[in-house]
Amino acid sequence: MGLKRDQNQWWKAKAQELEKVFAPGNSRTLFCIVQSIRSRKTIFSEAITEKNGQMIYSMEQRLKRWAEHVEEQFNQPAKNAPFIRTLKAEWSMNTQEVWYEEIQREVNVFKHEKALGADGLHPSLVEGGRSLIISLTDILHLVWNKEQHREKLNILTLIPIFKKGARSLCENYRGNSLMNVVCKVLSGLILRRLTNHHERQIRDN
Repeated sequence: MGLKRDQNQWWKAKAQELEKVFAPGNSRTLFCIVQSIRSRKTIFSEAITEKNGQMIYSMEQRLKRWAEHVEEQFNQPAKNAPFIRTLKAEWSMNTQEVWYEEIQREVNVFKHEKALGADGLHPSLVEGGRSLIISLTDILHLVWNKEQHREKLNILTLIPIFKKGARSLCENYRGNSLMNVVCKVLSGLILRRLTNHHERQIRDN
């Protein structure tokens, strides 16, 4: 009965918290609270197997097996066939400094339902106003001009998403990479510039 009473009190407190942020129309905080309390379906198996089929129960060994599987997926052997370049168009991609408007555009297309990256920051936090976008622009100016960045930006959170088949086999999962906010903005900006360049080449040809 004590556990049941504690659960009821917890839910009552959460309901009061939801009502408090709902009254003034604070939808962003309301969304975060709902996301934190909603039930989540397990997306990967607790027990996985080695390549030889032996079951792994140790958390440390499971992490090593996942790391081994991911490394194999991202480090495929090079093809023996020679690379034949057929496109000889002039390279005219925009390589100028990143601009405030570009970064604002990338922030606007963030998907708010995405999980947090390695930095632990929710994408919606960047939408806090002009001052945050300006600070983000300054950071990306340094990255762009120096052509280097902190190693922390390379850290991704990789989530295995089950596809089909036996849940104990790593091969039956696809990886979903969660990037931090700065890296997400920069990669989106570069992709947009590459896409614009490619579309111009198609129109010209």
